[in-house]
Amino acid sequence: MAESKFKDRDEQYYVSELERLFKKQLETEWDGYLDAHGGNKGIVTGHVRSVMRYLPYVKGPKILDWGCYHAIDSCVLRAALGESLNLHGCDVLEKRGAEFHTYASLRFKHLDDPYDLPYESQSFDTVIASGVIEHVTNPSESLKELYRVLKDDGRLIVTYAPNEYSFTELVQAALMTAPHPRRYTRKSLKRLLIDHGFMVDKCGFHESTPTFTSPFFLKYQKTRFGSFLVKAMSKMSPLIDRLWPVNLIGQNIYAWGRRVHYIAGA
Repeated sequence: MAESKFKDRDEQYYVSELERLFKKQLETEWDGYLDAHGGNKGIVTGHVRSVMRYLPYVKGPKILDWGCYHAIDSCVLRAALGESLNLHGCDVLEKRGAEFHTYASLRFKHLDDPYDLPYESQSFDTVIASGVIEHVTNPSESLKELYRVLKDDGRLIVTYAPNEYSFTELVQAALMTAPHPRRYTRKSLKRLLIDHGFMVDKCGFHESTPTFTSPFFLKYQKTRFGSFLVKAMSKMSPLIDRLWPVNLIGQNIYAWGRRVHYIAGA
């Protein structure tokens, strides 16, 4: 992908843009997810950092934001890479977050099937899967579809996959407050991608600190102290992402892979 022509814009620019979109959208239509994620600068900064981390790996111009919901990643991509991107988004949930979709100039499709995608084979240069793989009905069938719609050497970028040994997930499980239904280790996530035709170029921890967005903790996140705590921990996250063995109980795992063309019988 060509280098961003907006490279002079720092992280704060993208954070401010997202904060503005969150506020505008919530004024138009209240949404619990957006209210939980948009009301704390630490969480918004984490979204931006996630995209900035994988941005050099993105291949364009045609990109699919798979399971996009409000398409937050697409907004950052649009702001960073400009109008040359051909951004598409899809989700089993009905279209939500019109302000975000409009900002990203996103071509959205509602999915009638839990994994079949209404796109031609080998039609995308990159697929973004941000906080999706842990929620899908059948990860194997979904990855088969992502492999199908990606071009040879097309990029699959998985972020916010919940860590099997995340301290937050373990606490939620102990409190029986609905932890993520599916969790991964770096090894299991890499193996899943490899088994479905992707060469994994990079895999690691990211945004490791808790955000308190689960229903049980949300009331605490909304307090002045909770907001301060999430923001403070967010500042520490880039360090914790790299700090072994603390990162082993971090919250999220990412993996970037490339579609590999296999020749039968080779």
